[in-house]
Amino acid sequence: MQEIPEKSSYKTGEVCQYTDTQPYVLRFWESEFPQLAPEKGSGGQSVYSRADIDLILRIKQLLYEEECTLDGARRRLVEEQKKRRGGPSRKSKAAAKAGSAKAAAPRAVERADTGRAASRAPRERVPERQPAVEFDTVPRERYEGAVDEIAHLRMNVKEAESRARKAEGQLDKARRSAEDYRGRCEKAIARLEKLLKRLQ
Repeated sequence: MQEIPEKSSYKTGEVCQYTDTQPYVLRFWESEFPQLAPEKGSGGQSVYSRADIDLILRIKQLLYEEECTLDGARRRLVEEQKKRRGGPSRKSKAAAKAGSAKAAAPRAVERADTGRAASRAPRERVPERQPAVEFDTVPRERYEGAVDEIAHLRMNVKEAESRARKAEGQLDKARRSAEDYRGRCEKAIARLEKLLKRLQ
């Protein structure tokens, strides 16, 4: 594997080069693995971090070397993430942290000159927790079938292009042959006209 230089971000072409992966495979994995969610640049292109590259290499290892299914690979990644963090996943921790921050939010108290009860200042709105992504069971055969179909379509495109070039060559040859035949016919007509004049 090619050595990966340390950078703040990587383009899709660079990630494909460093991980020996095709762009359509990356897009497929992004749709199947919630953990793989690169940022989007100004032009809408995916911008990957070094952690994303490490995750892609791990996914590739799980699928190709350890022969896990997509569902199995997703579960392994979740388990490994929990082990690294020593407990709940990143989303669970973020939700717990947000809940504690919400409970401990400072309350501004104002007392009116009339001695009315204190009023609390509005709290900052804490983003609601996004629902957990459910892992759907997708067999590895679906991914392999998609890759095979793409390869088959590419082969058909190459074959069609080859036939088109061959047809163009045959068309040019037919045109030249028709021009030659036309020239011979014109010469024959001219000779016949001369013969007719002599016979008259």
